Amino acid sequence: PFTSGQSGLMWATPIKLSGSDTNTDLPIVKNLAFSHAMTCLEINIRTIYQGTVRLTSMTLTDKADQPRLIASGTMNATNGKLKCNPPVSSITLTPNTYITHQSFGNNFYIMMPAIGDDDHPLDLTTNKMELSFKFNNVDAETTFTLPNIMAGSELKAFKRGYKYKYKLVLDNQMDFVPVGVEQNWGTTYVDFEL
Repeated sequence: PFTSGQSGLMWATPIKLSGSDTNTDLPIVKNLAFSHAMTCLEINIRTIYQGTVRLTSMTLTDKADQPRLIASGTMNATNGKLKCNPPVSSITLTPNTYITHQSFGNNFYIMMPAIGDDDHPLDLTTNKMELSFKFNNVDAETTFTLPNIMAGSELKAFKRGYKYKYKLVLDNQMDFVPVGVEQNWGTTYVDFEL
C-alpha cells in the first residue's frame, strides 16, 4: 500500500540466479537497479530573516473538472506497477517542521503517481494546479499556481521517476519560482550480497 506524501516507493528490476550462483558458499554480488515508482515535486523553502517559522502543512490542489491527483493505492513490488484509488482534488501534507534562516533552505517533497502522458497531456494553462501553505498553523495569504513552463519548455506531464523543483522564498512577499527538472533521479544502483 502507498499514500502520496513525503516518502516515495521504489522497486528493483528482478534478476535471475543461475544454478552455479546458488551452488556456492561464497557471497554473490549482483547489481539491483532500483527505480522510482512515482513522480516528485520538490519545494525548497527558505526565509531571509533570522528566526524560525513552522511549516504546518502544504496542499496541492487540482482545479481541473476531473481530478487527477492520486492520494493512495497499492504497488506491485515485482514490476513497479501502481493500482491507484479514485482521483482526488487535493493532497495535503503536514510536515510540521521548523524552517530556520539558512542560505539554501529546507526541501519538502510531494511524492505521488505520475500525471499526464503523450496521449493525455497535463494542461496547466486551463486546468490549474495550485500549492498553498500554512505557516505557524495560519493560512498563507498567497496561493501559487504551478507554472506551465519549466526549464524553458512546456510542462506536459509530471513523469514517473522525474523530480520537478520549485523554490519558495519567504520575504515581505513570498516569491515562488520553478527551478528545473531532474531526470537522473530515476534509477540508483546498489550492490547487494546474496
